[in-house]
Amino acid sequence: MALETAKRPAFEKPSRKASQVWKTLSDSLRPKTKSTDDIILQLQKCFLKELGPDQAQKLLKSADCSLFEEKAEFDDFGYKRILIEENEKFNLVLMCWPEGSATSIHDHTGSECIMKCLAGKIRETRYKWPVKKRQSLEKICEEDLKKNEVSGINDEEGLHLIENPSTAERAISLHLYYPPLSECLVFDEYTGKARRIRLKLS
Repeated sequence: MALETAKRPAFEKPSRKASQVWKTLSDSLRPKTKSTDDIILQLQKCFLKELGPDQAQKLLKSADCSLFEEKAEFDDFGYKRILIEENEKFNLVLMCWPEGSATSIHDHTGSECIMKCLAGKIRETRYKWPVKKRQSLEKICEEDLKKNEVSGINDEEGLHLIENPSTAERAISLHLYYPPLSECLVFDEYTGKARRIRLKLS
C-alpha cells in the first residue's frame, strides 16, 4: 500500500447532519440483474437521475451481488481492493479478505460508504473520533455481517475497522463510496494519531 503522510488535522466532529441513507431497507426495489454490468448500470442511473444514495443502498441489498465473486483475487499477505467501477459520482470496490486480515481504523474523508458481505463473514468495529491529542480511541460497537447483509457509515457516525474474523474461511465484500474515495485517514487505536494514505486499488 502506498502511504502518504500529512500533518495531523484538527479532529473536529464533522458538522453535517447525520445522513438518512441508513434508514430501514425495503424490498420495493428488486432489479432483475443478470450480470455485473447490469448492477453497475443501475447504480449509475441511481446517481445520474439523482434518486439518492438510499436507492443505491436498496439496489445493493436486493441485487444478486454474488455475480462479483468471480472477480475476486486473494493475497495471502493481506486484504485486496479490486476496482470494479469509478466515475465522478462513485466508485465500487470489491474487497477480498484472507483469513484473519483487517484494515486499520479509518475515516471516509467526506464520502458515504455502503458495504455488502458476499461470502464468509466480515466484522465492523466502530470508534468515536478522538477529541484530544494522545487519546486512545473509544469503541462504539461491533457488528458481524454475514452473506447478503448490508451496512453503511459516514464520518459523522464515526471511524471503523473492517476485518475477517475467521481463521479458516476467506471473505468477500462489495463497497460503494460516494463521492469516490481515493484516500483516507488511518488512526492509531492507542494514541489517536492519524496519517493520510492513498488507497491502493488493483
